[in-house]
Amino acid sequence: MSSQAEIARDRIGHSGERGRDKSANRPWLSDITILIKTFERPLCVAALISSIRKFYPEVKILVCDDGRDPLYPDGHVPIEGVRWLTLPYEMGHTLGAGRNYLIEKAGTPYVFLCDDDHKFVRATDLRRFHDFLERTKYDIAGGCQGWFDYGTACFVQRGSIIEQLFHVHGELIEPRAVACDRVSNTFMARTSALRDVKWEPHVYGMEHADFFLRAKARGLRVAQLGGVWVDHVRSAELGDGLLNQLRAFLSHHPNSAYRKARMGAKGSEGEREAKARALELYRKYVLDYHGVSEIRDVYRPMLSLRLYRKIGLPFL
Repeated sequence: MSSQAEIARDRIGHSGERGRDKSANRPWLSDITILIKTFERPLCVAALISSIRKFYPEVKILVCDDGRDPLYPDGHVPIEGVRWLTLPYEMGHTLGAGRNYLIEKAGTPYVFLCDDDHKFVRATDLRRFHDFLERTKYDIAGGCQGWFDYGTACFVQRGSIIEQLFHVHGELIEPRAVACDRVSNTFMARTSALRDVKWEPHVYGMEHADFFLRAKARGLRVAQLGGVWVDHVRSAELGDGLLNQLRAFLSHHPNSAYRKARMGAKGSEGEREAKARALELYRKYVLDYHGVSEIRDVYRPMLSLRLYRKIGLPFL
C-alpha cells in the first residue's frame, strides 16, 4: 500500500476513538446512513470520515471503494459504524455504479450523499435535513458544497437543448426552503425514492444533471435548504498549503493522474483521448436517452440574489 493509504487508515482509526468518546443520544440518527463513493483518494475519504465522526460519532457510514487498491477489503469494518464495500476497479471510473450499489445496501429510511472530497463542518446539520423530510412530502433535500454557492437549478427544454438554469427555483416551501429541480451533491433523500431513479453507470462524470432529470421525470420532489453546507476540500489528496489550494481552485482535480483514471484512461491513453471517449459515452447514455443534443448550463448572476433573499446566504 502507498504511504497515503497508511496515513488514511491511521486517520480513520483515530476518528473512531474520538467518536466513541463523544457519542450522544440522538435516536433520529438511526434513520440515516451516510453514503460515500470513493475512488483513488484515500486522504480525502479519511478526512471526510474523521469530520463526520467529530460531529456525528454514532451515525452509520457506508463507503464504496472501487479504486485499484481499496483502502480496506470488502465488508471490512475499520471502526464501529463504518462499513467498507468494494467493486472492481473497472467500475470505479464512474460514480453511478458505486452510488447505485450503496443505495441497495442502505438499510435506513434516509441516506445522506457525500462526495469523497467533502468535509463536515458545524453547519452540516443532519437534523435539519431529517426534520424537513419527515414533515413534508419532498424526496430530496439539498444543502451546499462550500460556503458561497448553492447548487439550485431548474430545467427548461428549448427545442433540442435542455437548459439547466442555475439559481432558478420554485415556490417557497417554508422559511429557508424552496422547491427546485436540482441541488448539489450534498443532499439527504428517501432511500426508496433513490432506488426508483438510479444513476447512469456508464458515464464518466457529467452525471449530475442527468440524475436529476431522471428524478424529475419520475416525479420526485426536490427542495433546496438554506444555511446547511459541507466544505469542499479538493486539494486534500495533495496536502495543505497555498500552492495546492490554488491548484484546486483552478482545476476540479489538480492531480492529472487521478483525472485520467477518473475518465477511464486505458493503457498509455492520454487525458485528451480519454475525455473524448467519455464524451462519446455521455452522448450515447445521457443525451440520446433524453432525446436532446445538449444539456447546457445557464448562469445569470442576478438570480442568485433572488435566491439569497428567499433562503439566505449558504454560510448564514
